[in-house]
Amino acid sequence: MERGSLIVKKGWMVKQGGRIKTWKKRFFVLYSSGRLYYSLAEDSPKPKGIIDLSDSLTVRKATQSELPGSSIAVEIVCPKRVYVLVGDNEKQTDIWLRTITSVASRVRISAAH
Repeated sequence: MERGSLIVKKGWMVKQGGRIKTWKKRFFVLYSSGRLYYSLAEDSPKPKGIIDLSDSLTVRKATQSELPGSSIAVEIVCPKRVYVLVGDNEKQTDIWLRTITSVASRVRISAAH
C-alpha cells in the first residue's frame, strides 16, 4: 500500500467508532511513513481508513473502565478526531502503544524540519 515505506507492525486490534462508540475489530498495518492503515480483513485490497500520525497531536496510554480485552488502550489524538485502539491483551496493546509512539515522534520531527 505504501510505496517506498516499510511495514513496522501489523496485526489485529479493536477500534472505537468515531460517532457511534462501538468497538470494531480491524486489521492494522503501520508503515514507517507514519500512516496507520486499517481494514476489515488482513487481505483487504483497500483500507477502511488511514490514521496519519504526522498529524497527531499526541499518542498516549488511556485507561477506561469499558475496554475490551485490556485495561489500557492506545489513544491517538488528531485535530479532528481521537482514535482509541485496543490490542488482543494488555501486552499487545502496550507493544502497539510503544511502536506507534515511536513512529509518530519520528515523523513529527521529520515534518518539522
